[in-house]
Order: sequence, then structure tokens, then C-alpha cells
Amino acid sequence: MENRKRDRYHYNERILCFSYKFDKYIFERESDDYNIKIPFLFNIQNISYSGIAIETTEYLRERTVLNFRLSDGVEGRNLKAEVKWCKKSFGVHYLSGLKFIELTEKDVVFLFKLVQKIKR
Repeated sequence: MENRKRDRYHYNERILCFSYKFDKYIFERESDDYNIKIPFLFNIQNISYSGIAIETTEYLRERTVLNFRLSDGVEGRNLKAEVKWCKKSFGVHYLSGLKFIELTEKDVVFLFKLVQKIKR
């Protein structure tokens, strides 16, 4: 039985995740040459007002917090989300359910507009 409180909408886009944190450990990738942070690229499967499902090549533990940039093609926001579940999808891929956390009022408005645009 699913515990979903909000409808999910298919959203085949990608997010750039610059870091993620589990307990006291922070995971980042940097270029060896220029000391530049290289983002992880995750595929979004679906989105709602309260969270997203993403596909990754890495297993993400529950309570891992991701810092990422989400864009609607015009505007972008830096958001945080917490992993609620992760399961094997196919091959070397995993599917993870994330809940948005620490949202500002502007973040909520952005997500509302994005989901409204997708629903049409």
C-alpha cells in the first residue's frame, strides 16, 4: 500500500546535484585539474509538490540529503531533499524517492508553478 499524499507527474528531466550528505559524511566530486566541483547528474522520473523520484547509478541510503539545482527551463532553484527510500531498478540503476526539505516561500511558489506547468 502506498503512502503518497500528493499526485505524482511524469517529468523526464535531469538535476545537477553538487553534493549529498549522509550523517557526517559529505560526498562531492572535484576536477583534479582546476579544483572545480563536478555535479552528479540524476534523472528525474516524477515530481509532486512535496518530492521527486530520481534514477541514479548509486545506492542512496535513507536520510541522505541532496543539494541540487532544479530548473523549469526559465527559472532555477537550489533545493534540498531527503532520501526516503531507494531500491534497485534495473542493471546498475537505482530508483530513489526524495522529500523536499527546508523550502523557502519562494521555493514553494517555484515548485507550485513547475507542477502546474507539467500538469497541463
